[in-house]
Amino acid sequence: VRNVVRQSNQRGYVMHNTNQVTLEENVAFDITGHCFFNEDGTEVENTFRNNLVIQVKKMPVDKVTQLGELSGRTESDDKCSGFWITNADNSYIGNVVAGTEHHGYWFETFGVQASSNLIAFEDNEVHSTKSWAFTVYKPGWKPSEINIIKNFKAYRNENIGAFLHNSRNLYFEDGIFADNGDRDVRVNLADSYTFDGTIFIGNTGLAPPLCHQSRLAIELSPTRSYNRDESGEYRGTTLINTKFYNWTQSDTGCEQDSKPIRFDDFQLNILANNAAHRFENIESDISLDLDFSLIDEYMDDVIIEVSSDDHETITPSGLPGFLASEKVTTFLPPDTCAVLNEYLHFCPQVCLRTISFITGDSAMPEDVVLLAKDSLSGREIEIERDVMYNDRGSAFNHAIFTAALPKVPTEVRFEKKSQPGTAVWPGFVMPVFESSPSCANHIIRSDLTFEHPTTTDNNADRCDSLIYNGNFDHNLDGWESRFTGNVWSETEGIDGSGALKTTTRTSPEAHWAQQYLDMTCIQQDDVYRVEASFRLLDASNNTMQTACQGGRGSSDCPRADIGHASVNVPDGWARIVSTDLEYNNDPDSTVFNLYEGTWTVSEAEADAERITFTIKGGEGNYILDNVSVTKIPNSSNRRYL
Repeated sequence: VRNVVRQSNQRGYVMHNTNQVTLEENVAFDITGHCFFNEDGTEVENTFRNNLVIQVKKMPVDKVTQLGELSGRTESDDKCSGFWITNADNSYIGNVVAGTEHHGYWFETFGVQASSNLIAFEDNEVHSTKSWAFTVYKPGWKPSEINIIKNFKAYRNENIGAFLHNSRNLYFEDGIFADNGDRDVRVNLADSYTFDGTIFIGNTGLAPPLCHQSRLAIELSPTRSYNRDESGEYRGTTLINTKFYNWTQSDTGCEQDSKPIRFDDFQLNILANNAAHRFENIESDISLDLDFSLIDEYMDDVIIEVSSDDHETITPSGLPGFLASEKVTTFLPPDTCAVLNEYLHFCPQVCLRTISFITGDSAMPEDVVLLAKDSLSGREIEIERDVMYNDRGSAFNHAIFTAALPKVPTEVRFEKKSQPGTAVWPGFVMPVFESSPSCANHIIRSDLTFEHPTTTDNNADRCDSLIYNGNFDHNLDGWESRFTGNVWSETEGIDGSGALKTTTRTSPEAHWAQQYLDMTCIQQDDVYRVEASFRLLDASNNTMQTACQGGRGSSDCPRADIGHASVNVPDGWARIVSTDLEYNNDPDSTVFNLYEGTWTVSEAEADAERITFTIKGGEGNYILDNVSVTKIPNSSNRRYL
């Protein structure tokens, strides 16, 4: 209590493996590196109350490197902060950070601490930082519960007041953001943020203006975080009783664009991960001209709920409803919506809910479209898929179709663009509903019906052979990459044919080539024969002659796995029985090992949401060819006829 640390060359107050301690009314001045510092992330139930931080400086990079060599971890003091928080399970009350060369409050959490929750964060202030006054990045703090940031004040910071990226579950209650040089708040690829009663002031007139980049109160990303949550518990950003003052260009005194709210086009990696925002009783001294100019060319299915607008800040009528892109309005009755601006329509007294249809066809060559049809009116909307690609250009994870729909009986079908009218099935389909809007009469799972392919369709034989392009005659169509960069080899397959070749991996444990199997074909007690041919490669790209000779004892040997999963249920893996053949002894040989076995569909697999077929590589790279999962005749009937 009431101590002073000044002119320290290495940090201020360091908590190391220490719990249930209070630091109160202490002062830190002219500190190099992080000031108040939780060292290991194990420090919990401590209280930081009414402490003052003044002038925190970056540690030179060479000193940070030396510090990391001593500690055995990557240190970040060259991006110094007033409070460096590696575990949120502590209390921060009434602290003030006044001047840093980088951040004010930085939640830099790793491992299990990345989901830790605050005990309290109340009445804290920060001003005069050079970078971000409050940040959760990197790597991204994602508390498991809603955490309240109460009465936080960020002002006169040269850059961003609060940078919220790759994160979720923060509730800013009251508080003020004012006179910051860039954005007051930037929400980018983050979920479930709320600002309730928060005041945003472009220029208080109490000091000369700071004009760093864009002068914005809030910049919102229109999309979700990278990993789409499948629980439906998360939503976009909610603004409740927020107030915006002095946000014209003349008010801020800056040449840069100045406005209360803007939507950002930065890192729109997978557009189908729409973030449905909600606005309630926003107050502003100017009309909110919601600017979608940056994302209009990318997204045509934006919705924002206006649950109430007592101040008529957003709409002329002040009625509740939804702001929506023009495409969304085509599924509603005529004259339901009116044009609000160049990018949005306003649909009063309407209740919409976003549904993401997660499917398994992300690596297929031809785009499949989703058609949603109102069973009562016959109105129909076509939704194209969205796919995320890794930095090597390979499709991975899922394909997603996102639709914002009203509560009506809705028929859902999938078609290839080249075969309109013929139903297809993209491996599996899992509808994930956005967190419920505030309007009560919203669409739910029982309002959806799905049309499955039948035996009269052109692709009825799809259930006899579940692998698409197993001989790789069509490049890598149908194959997803996980933890690796798969490439197509035109001549290295069997008899000089095409093949899949693994290259640089992104995980040290494994590299996978996989497909999602058609769930409409899978039924309990079905029996399938599984075959794959492969040869292993060493670091010089030569065939490894004896790695799997006589059995699968080596960790280099690939394996075939069947994985099944449902919402919030962990994957279950069933390894296929295999027989490994000896390699030819010729060092220049391209003889392949044969991997073969049978798979009998279990009850859990038949009832799963999705099933994955994966060739999992070991420590070495491999070339893969002639992959097949073929139904043994008369093992059972098809699920859908």
